[in-house]
Amino acid sequence: MDPPLDLREWPDRDSGLEALLEELASTEEPAPSPVSEVNKPVAVVSVIDSRMSPVSRSSSVGTSGGKDNPRAVHVPTVASEPGCVLARCSVDQFPLCGLVDGLSADEDALGMLKSLCGQIRAGIDYRKIRLEICIQSIRLNLAGTIAPAFRPAVKGAGDFNDPIHRLIHRDRQVVDLHWCYSRRMEFSPTEIQYTALFEDCESFDFQSAWELSGKKWSKDFRATEALCLTPFQQCQLVVLRSEELVKREKALDEGRRGRGGAGHSKRSIAKRVIAEWAESNRRIAPHRRDYELLWLARELLASAATMKSIAQLHALMCGGDPLDPKTVSDKMKKLDRCLAGLS
Repeated sequence: MDPPLDLREWPDRDSGLEALLEELASTEEPAPSPVSEVNKPVAVVSVIDSRMSPVSRSSSVGTSGGKDNPRAVHVPTVASEPGCVLARCSVDQFPLCGLVDGLSADEDALGMLKSLCGQIRAGIDYRKIRLEICIQSIRLNLAGTIAPAFRPAVKGAGDFNDPIHRLIHRDRQVVDLHWCYSRRMEFSPTEIQYTALFEDCESFDFQSAWELSGKKWSKDFRATEALCLTPFQQCQLVVLRSEELVKREKALDEGRRGRGGAGHSKRSIAKRVIAEWAESNRRIAPHRRDYELLWLARELLASAATMKSIAQLHALMCGGDPLDPKTVSDKMKKLDRCLAGLS
């Protein structure tokens, strides 16, 4: 098998793109060998025009999100646009490293990501659609509406020592870091590598983020020591979570059928009670999903929950604007009465 193409090594990528297209057009790709060496790079990558202008980012640090910072740079996809070719991409770096200067925000990327995750569940090799998954994930980050933790889950079938599982884990960690960057989260990392990553106000360094994702650090050290993320910030992320938060979310499904229980997990009980409440009260029915997400937001935040943080996390779950804290307070009182069997 030919070695992976590294576009960063080209002295002139603009003129090199034409040459690559001609070369690939005249070369028949060899038949794939049997899948026996899992580490062989077989990801699909699109060659993206490097003439795209870089995305600017305000040097101020705050908590505002992607909707206030639209990125206008367009990125072609593998399947839909001319000028894209199929090439080999190394699994030893994040797919976007050195290929693009920026991506355009796209809230419609959620549907595409859901479809791609469905392909993985159907058994397709993650590496074959890895680039597309990463592009749609970064586009969603730039849109700034739905946090990584509440998007369709990209999961591998193997255990943590499986190379594909580890590849997915590292990719998701880079997406988490980019979400923190694009949301301009306020925090003070203790690790110098993280400090440098978030100090660059012009562009996000995917390569540095990829290298950090390979550090053999525990969940707790990475999330609460190296990055010093708050519980509210951790709740938005997939990988960058403390062990405490991971266990808290798992506890919501303890007892569920298929996990050694009889089908009565805390989450399923809450959803069933809310569903019965919506059936008996037509004014509640249109807001059933909101109540489920408000309940989940409070459970995840636990002792860190305030009406404001619940409202903000709820917004990042459903992709809408945050509710007024007073409205959230009223809704939570009604929800608690419902869960207590008083309404």
